Amino acid sequence: MKNEMDFAFYLSMFNALLQSKNNLSTRFDYDSCHDGTVQLFFKKSEDETCCAWDLELQPEDPHYKYDPDTTILLKDKYPLLNVYDEQVFHHIIFTVNSVTTVPEINQYNRINAFMKMYCFFQLSNMKINEKDASEFIKYRRFLFQYFLISHPVNEESLNAFAISDSGKIIHTASNVALKDYASDYYDFYIENYEKLSAEIAIDKDEIEAARCLHLSLIDMIENGGFPLKIPSPDVSIDMKLVNDSSYFIKAYLENKQIIIRDVVNLLNQGNFHSEYCLNFILQNFVIYILSKDFGEIYQFLNSFSELEQKRAIVNLLFKNAIFIKAIMDEKLIVWDNIKDIICLFDDEANRMYRLSLSD
Repeated sequence: MKNEMDFAFYLSMFNALLQSKNNLSTRFDYDSCHDGTVQLFFKKSEDETCCAWDLELQPEDPHYKYDPDTTILLKDKYPLLNVYDEQVFHHIIFTVNSVTTVPEINQYNRINAFMKMYCFFQLSNMKINEKDASEFIKYRRFLFQYFLISHPVNEESLNAFAISDSGKIIHTASNVALKDYASDYYDFYIENYEKLSAEIAIDKDEIEAARCLHLSLIDMIENGGFPLKIPSPDVSIDMKLVNDSSYFIKAYLENKQIIIRDVVNLLNQGNFHSEYCLNFILQNFVIYILSKDFGEIYQFLNSFSELEQKRAIVNLLFKNAIFIKAIMDEKLIVWDNIKDIICLFDDEANRMYRLSLSD
């Protein structure tokens, strides 16, 4: 996967956000880094990124100190939080901001990189279904959990936050909303800028821009309905199957052949853009169809006439994300239950799931 293609893909998605929120495109610009990533830099303080400008300001990890300072940054607003709570808040603020980073993909991070962007995309696009609010929250909780897992965050941070019934990201131990804490976090540096300016690498107005961007990203995760769109590949397909989960579900239930047709068309391509669209469609199938009825995997595969098509699809379903294994675990489905599917695994899939040929 070429980084210039990743860059074009990310830019097409985030351009709408940067243009719509206080014209943030005048404050930030993407640029390449020595580590192979492409990151969102401040235009004025051009050596600083929206992800890392504050890292040197944060206290040391209390887990690595014998006698850590027990005073937290926002002690006046959150007197019940401790230094360990503060640490996980800092972790999740960084995690949310890092969605703007274009990673350099390699064999070790490709699954996490895809899953993180897929989860963020689904969360930010998903529109609430008034007829089934409980199903809506269930999807959002699953996607948010795997957004964190695929960053990846440590176990402490993963367990510290959840989506509430109202759709807000909350710190479970204190019930403090992430958006409230993050807003106060950025405000602290704005309000104390004159006192701390020697330690802060960006201007006061840039902190305000970073605050606006961060709160916008939280809004996208919590509320959905933001029209991020993956652009069309060269092959002609129905992009609403990629970009609109509600449309995908409706199409699967009412006219599955549209999906089958486009999967076949995308299988015959082979470039990054087409592969990404194909992976989105297949993981839509996993998240929105198999999570309800895992048996649909047989109906889906039987819709393809060629064995090689079935083999390719099975390997894509299992190798490009681990959502399907999470759903199997939730439904107590073991490998022995789907031997007629895992017999289509290639060597890489067998290694990934530690299956032997005898399994």
